[in-house]
This record gives sequence, C-alpha cells and structure tokens, in this order.
Amino acid sequence: MQVTLTLNDLNALSDKARQEIQELLFPKGAGKPEGYESYDWDNVYDLTENQIERLVAGLGEASRNALKVIASKGPAIDARELDDTGISSYGSFQSGIHRRLRKITGDEDACLFTFDDWNEDEDGIGHFVVSLKTFESLKKYFEE
Repeated sequence: MQVTLTLNDLNALSDKARQEIQELLFPKGAGKPEGYESYDWDNVYDLTENQIERLVAGLGEASRNALKVIASKGPAIDARELDDTGISSYGSFQSGIHRRLRKITGDEDACLFTFDDWNEDEDGIGHFVVSLKTFESLKKYFEE
C-alpha cells in the first residue's frame, strides 16, 4: 500500500497525528548528532518548523534567546553559553521548555533536548543537545 500526503494534508492534521506520522517515518533519536549517540534520546522530539513556531510563541524572552543560541551554536551547547541570554537557572529553563513542549505535543514525556550527566563535570555544568531535525528547524525559524 502507498499513501501520499501533501503539505496541505499534513497541515490539516492535528499536532498529535503529525507527530505520529513523523515518528513512523523518522523515529525519535534518529537524528542524533555525532558524538552524542550514547545520551538518552527516548523522549526527545524531532520538531518541525511549525512546532518550533508554536513552542517559541509561548516562551519568555530569555528562553527565546536561549533557543537562538542553540540555533546558532548547536545542536550541542555547553549550558554556560546561555549565561548571557537572561537564563538564571538552567533547571528552570529546561523544565519550562519541556512543559511548553508537552502542551504542544500532548505527550507528558516529551523533551526538546537531552543532556549529559552534569555531575561528571568539575563545576557541575554540562551540555544541552537537540536532535538534528530540531536543530535545522530552529535555525530556519530564527533566520526569519
């Protein structure tokens, strides 16, 4: 059996239906950046430009600025690269982004990025890493 979906067909679907189709075609974690394959990618989403637009629309200025940093320096960044964006707590940034993403996807386990074990770093600060698909979508969104 062969199914053809146009962009209009996909846009007419709910976010959840689009995500399910995307997961069938591009399983979560399929777009792992080189060197970060061993990280936990189980709940990390590969976001489309439309999903990025919806995610960013509900964020504060500091979080938007942090995503711009990821878009320009990613797909993996040292968390300290967010220091000049207005982010005062990496944990609050992470949980806020994930809460917003979970509203968009309807998946209570959805994550925008994965990260390493920050306890292994001398100063307790590590990396945020997004999928390659999400990275491309972020770059395109912030180019506009």
